[in-house]
Amino acid sequence: MGHPGKPSSLAPSSTPVQKLDFIFHMYDEDGNGLLDRAECTALISDMIKAGGNQGRQTKLDPETMVNILFDHVDDDKSGSIELYEFRKLATDHNLSSVRDEILQILSPFGHN
Repeated sequence: MGHPGKPSSLAPSSTPVQKLDFIFHMYDEDGNGLLDRAECTALISDMIKAGGNQGRQTKLDPETMVNILFDHVDDDKSGSIELYEFRKLATDHNLSSVRDEILQILSPFGHN
């Protein structure tokens, strides 16, 4: 995966932004450059499963977590999340716990 000379998004040396970009594109099922609520629900559901496999459980259901995600990153309140909005997970200190949870999706690949 990736281009010669360019580190993979799954490489341990990848930045959080690179990993989030990878996750964004992985869950953008229709390829329109946006994550809608259904795509975010799939992402959050996988995040919860990954957390459960790590011995951690969340008290929140996927729908509540999607609402929290949209409240924090959907700047234009369009009802979908653009890549630049999703990248806020990497740079906004207030969202660090959400970012860490989402990056757990990559843990089956040996990265977090």
